[in-house]
Formats: sequence, C-alpha cells, structure tokens
Amino acid sequence: MGGSSFRLGGKKLAIALNLIEGTKCLFFVFNRSWKAYISEHAITFSSDYSHYFVWIVIWLPDTLARSGILLNCSITVERFFMIAFPVRFHKKRLIQHDNVLIFTIVTTMLLFQTNPVILFILYSKPHLDHSKKFGSDDLVSMIVAANPARFNLYISLQLVGAVMFRIVPILVTNTFNVLTVVTLCRHNKQRKILVHYIDQLPLGKSTASQTNRMLLVSSCLFALMASLKPLNRGLRLAIPTYGEGEKNSLIYIMLNDTFLLVDNMAPLVNIIVYSRLSSQFYARLKALCPWS
Repeated sequence: MGGSSFRLGGKKLAIALNLIEGTKCLFFVFNRSWKAYISEHAITFSSDYSHYFVWIVIWLPDTLARSGILLNCSITVERFFMIAFPVRFHKKRLIQHDNVLIFTIVTTMLLFQTNPVILFILYSKPHLDHSKKFGSDDLVSMIVAANPARFNLYISLQLVGAVMFRIVPILVTNTFNVLTVVTLCRHNKQRKILVHYIDQLPLGKSTASQTNRMLLVSSCLFALMASLKPLNRGLRLAIPTYGEGEKNSLIYIMLNDTFLLVDNMAPLVNIIVYSRLSSQFYARLKALCPWS
C-alpha cells in the first residue's frame, strides 16, 4: 500500500474500508457484552442476538469492509508488477479505471451480503421459534422444510461468494505479497533503482528492507487471522469427535468465538502493521485521519 508506483486511486478507500471492518468488530464486542450483562448470560459471540446484530443491523458496514479485501487484492497485484517490472510498468498501469473497479467490487459485495438478510426476512415467520440461533441447524432445517429449492440456491450463492470474496482474494493477496518480497530480495543490489521507481518518499527515505518487513508481517498476520476460524471448523472433518461432548463442545465454542473476533479484527491489524512499518503509509493514514 505504499510507493509512488502504487498508483491505484482507491488507496484511501481501502484504508477507510479496513478501518470500518475493525470498528465493526469493536461494536460487535461491546454490543454482545452489554447484552450478556443485562441478560445475565455467559458471553458467547455465536449467540442468536450476536448473529442478528452482525447480519441485520450492521450488514452494510460489513459489506463495505469486506469490499476492502478485494480492493487490497487488486492493489497487491498491481504493486507486484510495478516492483517486478519497474521499467516496463513505470508509466503503465494494470488497472486503468479505478472508479469502475471500486463500483463493481462494492456492488457485487452488496448483492452477496444481502443474500442472508433477504433469507432471514423472508423465512423468519412469526410462527418460527426466534430463540433459535440465527444460522443454527435448527433454524436452517425450518427454512429447508419451507422451501428446499430456495435454500439450495442460497447455499450455492454462499459457496460461490465465499470462494470469490474470501478464499481467492486472501490467496491472491498473500501469494503476490510473497512474490513481491522475493522480487525485492533478488533486486536488493539494485535498491537505488527500485527506490527511484517505486518507493520515493516525500517525507523521508524508504528501503527495500523496510518494505520487506511491511509486506511479510502484514501478509502473515492477515493470513493467520483470516484462516483460524475456518480451520477450527475444518478440524471436524479430520477429527470426527471434535466439538462433541460437553467438554469438547465448550472448547470448540470458545475457540470459534475467539477466532470469529480475530477474523473480524484482521483488517484492523493489517492497517496497524502498515502504519507502523511504512512511513509513507503512516503519513497517508495521518492525512486521512488527523486524530491518528
């Protein structure tokens, strides 16, 4: 996210979207904690109220924040080509129309994120037991019984959306981050040339080693935080008894709740890492948010 060749016009939008995602997580924690306090129930971020709050009340900020992941993916790919081929791409860009890209990303993400909201509104009839956890197997079975064809379509859309908006962007982002780091290491002897074409800073000097740290730490943290929650669920495939029984179930729920928070905080951590390890990014973040 730094460098003079890093010219994608959506840099500020990417910062804002990721900040929204981190802020959403803080509201999530506060809201659930307050609900647990007044109801004298144990705090669990997988509860029915939490799911309702996340999916219905703040689905729009969540949509915008997830759009930031796709935008970061586009920025990462463009940055790689600018670094790997600095002379060839010095005055060229892979993405020529920033506004079209941003509009497409936000629109498709809105459609994807609206899917569960529409499902919840259409099929949560008054006769349904609203004490059932939103997204739980009990409520899912009711929806399936009411209209199996619609629900199969919903599942298909969710699967395609998860691949397009979560799995592929994270894989592409981390892959190209690693390739960028490898490229920078190989061109270490040509640092002056790279700095001239890529990382000229108005407020100071940038080195390849600083960029290496920025990309490596951010990439690894983001990959780790975004992968823990699905990994926790995936263990059920490898360990059939995982999550079963009173003790194992409690461990599974606690880990799932923890990883849910970690997943939501991943973009916020990404911003913190960038701002601390990249002087240029910190300057841009400070210009965007004077109070930072």
